[in-house]
Amino acid sequence: MGAYSTLRYLVKDKIEVYDLEKKIFDRLLGTISKFGLQTQLRVAGGWVRDKLLGKECNDIDIALDNMMGSEFVEKVRDYLLSIGEDAQGVCVIESNPHQSKHLETARMRLFDNWIDFVNLRGESTFNDEQKRIALYTALFLPLRNTTYRDKEAKHIPVVNWTIRESLKRKAKDAEMVLDFHRASCELMSLIPCLASNEDVPECSRLRVVTGFLLRELKEFWLVALLISTLLHPIDDSTEDVHLQLCKRRDLFKSVENRKTVKLGLERVWEVRQLVNRKQVMKELEVKGGPLVKEWLQKAMAWQLAHPSGTAQECIDWLKQTNSKME
Repeated sequence: MGAYSTLRYLVKDKIEVYDLEKKIFDRLLGTISKFGLQTQLRVAGGWVRDKLLGKECNDIDIALDNMMGSEFVEKVRDYLLSIGEDAQGVCVIESNPHQSKHLETARMRLFDNWIDFVNLRGESTFNDEQKRIALYTALFLPLRNTTYRDKEAKHIPVVNWTIRESLKRKAKDAEMVLDFHRASCELMSLIPCLASNEDVPECSRLRVVTGFLLRELKEFWLVALLISTLLHPIDDSTEDVHLQLCKRRDLFKSVENRKTVKLGLERVWEVRQLVNRKQVMKELEVKGGPLVKEWLQKAMAWQLAHPSGTAQECIDWLKQTNSKME
């Protein structure tokens, strides 16, 4: 994964919620309870990140799963009035794609703090498991090259320790996040070619390299693509964050929908290899071990470069290549 930087921030084991924040969250949960709402509230944005890093943060964004922010704010106001508290300033920022405002945002002041409410309803590219891993991968992106030294003076990724020891998640989750950080960097180097409008030859190196990466990541390749588009430099001098995010979203969709189809790599991880282990051992007269794995990799590379090729053509190529090496 490259060189690691020295740890500069102490990542907390748990988030500390201050009294004022607890009062705010209590009012929101009280609203849910009073009106029997089947709505999930999620604190999003920089508040979670800053809390884990032990920083102060007054910017609280609440994501709603099944109702608009303006609707929920009205419920909060009714709840506050029912318990004898004043409802402070409320405003709604309408969605306006022409100004890069793609989501309606409702704002309300609670205990002199502005809280933003936004609905995230809509079709998603990701399933629940992909969303979970994508969240961890994005959350720990700033720490992807950071390590600490254990008692044996070994460099251990901070991401690994935090997920396993602080968040108490499975070791597999930590390994997946580290793998996606690595894969995202690899995929990012391919984005200029994948996002290009030029036709790609069927037997191109791009198809082979991308195919191997997708076969490794399987359906989770979209997580790596998401992270790689966040890391990829955008040719834009504007400081408008929303506009930059829109460009990254368009880049993501371009690679997801267009290039994978043009390259014929849709669900390539489900494609069965033309030549199996037994055939390699028989046709090339090898007894097994790492050499068989190496030839299987070469056979897969040939298959990715020749999607219309047959098993016999692949075997013939393997024999020809082997004879040149003898």
